[in-house]
Amino acid sequence: MSDSKIVEIERNVGGSFGFSVIGGVDTELPPMVCALVHNGSAQLSGKIHVGDVLVEVNDECVSRLPAKKVVESLKLSPDTLKLRLRKGNIQ
Repeated sequence: MSDSKIVEIERNVGGSFGFSVIGGVDTELPPMVCALVHNGSAQLSGKIHVGDVLVEVNDECVSRLPAKKVVESLKLSPDTLKLRLRKGNIQ
């Protein structure tokens, strides 16, 4: 997957990784980052951007999961989240 990158971020004190996702196999969109929380972990890392497509969450492929399962895999993640991301078309 040469067009993808692996990033790791930490949960903040409130328990959030600082981004929201939309999409999943049950929608018309792939699972992707739709918003960053101001000064949240994702934004402060500089590694995650709106429109990035989630390929894997903690080494689990999420590209064929329904939206609810993608969100669940993020919520159940340990405090260090490992993502494989692909640059999306939405900026």
